[in-house]
Amino acid sequence: MSELLTLCKNLTTEGLSAPSDYASIFPENDASLRAAIAKFRGLKTDVKSDLSPESLLRLKASLILSDFTSVFVEGGTNMIVLMAAGEAPYWPKFVNIPPEVLEQHNVAMNNGTPMVFPGHTMRDDDDVAQFLCDTAPLAEAGRLLVRPHPVLLAYQNGRNEQGGRNIQILDVEPNLPDSAWIYRDSQSEQSALPLLDSAPPNPATELCTISVPYIDGVPFADLAKILDDESDSLSTFRQSVLTLLATARDDPGESYDVFNDVVRPATDKINQQFKTITTMNRLKVGGATVSAVALSLLTLSGIAIPPATSMLGAGGLIMLLAREYAEYVKSRDSLKEMPFYLAWRLRNHGDKNN
Repeated sequence: MSELLTLCKNLTTEGLSAPSDYASIFPENDASLRAAIAKFRGLKTDVKSDLSPESLLRLKASLILSDFTSVFVEGGTNMIVLMAAGEAPYWPKFVNIPPEVLEQHNVAMNNGTPMVFPGHTMRDDDDVAQFLCDTAPLAEAGRLLVRPHPVLLAYQNGRNEQGGRNIQILDVEPNLPDSAWIYRDSQSEQSALPLLDSAPPNPATELCTISVPYIDGVPFADLAKILDDESDSLSTFRQSVLTLLATARDDPGESYDVFNDVVRPATDKINQQFKTITTMNRLKVGGATVSAVALSLLTLSGIAIPPATSMLGAGGLIMLLAREYAEYVKSRDSLKEMPFYLAWRLRNHGDKNN
């Protein structure tokens, strides 16, 4: 049993026993979880969800695309904030944040040291507790884990009307195994890709877009069984996507050829198998359908992703849009001269195709 699978099982079991305390079990397990995610060799995606139908659609597509999905729940009216108060062995020893970010957010200083502290935030309401129960079969299989946001909490200069300081929440890379928490920007090392649900504010180059099929109209428990049954074809599909991502990093100009020759056949096979599954009596009576979401693979460069919890999430899904080869060569020649950050972006809603 892999370290990541063991952690998913243990954290889910403990969390379900007391959903109101779910977020509080993560700080002491954060370092182990980061190390396990970094060591895991499969395809990894970070997805943010406000539990709306559209965000759950993205999650279902991510479960097809990825071997492991981190789910960061947001929205709602209540939020838990866990903040490091003094030293503890499980909080990071260092935080890495650019000076210009400190200046941009007017971060207060204490004897020359920025007043920035590590913490976790998580939505807190009955819908989250129900979501934990609904997705438990997937978590216990090591396919996903609902996680609090790891963040940096920065006290700002000046005083508010209550006499205290306002706090700015800054996003950090949630998966890197390090004693330092690193502010997430376009220069960061990546262990998983974020899935964005809106256009990024920084300069972006779209390399390709993939249509990821998934089965709609089934509960997560049934989806977990389907994923187990189709593990061989899903593994082939995910390996094709990993090949695409490696090509995007090393030679973006070749992305379209890799999609056409490797990813497209694997995607077509899954789509056909899902259509066959939904014709089974039990699923047909329940209204199961095959749908698809289109996700573009983007390279973000030059400007940091704004530090806000709204940018958390990430992850990947894909279906390639045709591009002139000359455009790829042009993007390759320019991108290889600068570091960049890969991300997925949702292009459209699910389209019924059965």
